[in-house]
Amino acid sequence: MNNIKQKAFDIIKERRDYAHYIANLNQQNLEKDKEYAQLKKELALLTLDIAKDQAGIIKLAKVASAKKRAKEVPKLLSARKKELGLESEINYFCKNCSDTGLINNEMCQCLKRELSKLLMQSSNIKDVEIYCFSKIKMPKDVSKIHKDSLQKLYDGLKNYAENFPNSNKTKLTISSGTGTGKTYAVKVLANNLINKGFYVVYTTAFGLNEMLLKHRTTFSPEKDKYIEGFFQSDMLIIDDLGTEPNLNNVTLEYLYQILNERLEQNKHTIITTNLDALVLRDRYEERIHSRLFCKENATYVVIKGEDLRARV
Repeated sequence: MNNIKQKAFDIIKERRDYAHYIANLNQQNLEKDKEYAQLKKELALLTLDIAKDQAGIIKLAKVASAKKRAKEVPKLLSARKKELGLESEINYFCKNCSDTGLINNEMCQCLKRELSKLLMQSSNIKDVEIYCFSKIKMPKDVSKIHKDSLQKLYDGLKNYAENFPNSNKTKLTISSGTGTGKTYAVKVLANNLINKGFYVVYTTAFGLNEMLLKHRTTFSPEKDKYIEGFFQSDMLIIDDLGTEPNLNNVTLEYLYQILNERLEQNKHTIITTNLDALVLRDRYEERIHSRLFCKENATYVVIKGEDLRARV
């Protein structure tokens, strides 16, 4: 996680460096323009003379005229910049943080976006551009109940994304058999939120288990890098819960901590699973089950349909 975060910071730093480079390059080119250079020199002399006059060092014959001209010259300089197509002011990619990635020591939306994209890539999610609501195509030759279930899910997720993170429902569990379309649906949501600048972590349950085990078996001050995203992200998506092995002192203990912490911080979590609610309760015990199915802040969706992948 630390390496990925550093890569995200490096991307932001490259943008800042480039913005400074272009501004410096433009300034150098402006200095080569005779008209611009003459105006700049005139402004410097006017400013100095007006200051000397105010200090009583010299007495300008036409003070009012000099002050008026001192107000006109910056406008002429600005007009010359536009005429030449050269802006010496630094044009940062992100106006909110000036391409530092931080605002009051908190991650800016631009950094969150880059971090989420890198995390998606590290999760082996390729062809991210196909995961968007506008490109969703309902499968053909499937039952009406399957189509209706998927359409209801897509409509709900789209509305959820449009209002994110303003929702009382911060937990969503999507249950169905294998290959019914739930994984594609949550990837569409993840990509949508990432493009809006939210910090999204997508992981399979198996991948989550691996990171939890690494944290458990690592004796280093930096071991939190393996799991910090699971706690800090605006949205955590755990795909295929129930396919991972149940590791002693790892799976249930950490999963509860993650879900409970995110619940207390009002952070959003989505889980997909092939298991139904009763099996989930038996496998993950009541305390985890209660975090997933609390009526006050959780939603449970069941997709009824056949395996789409079996049709290919």
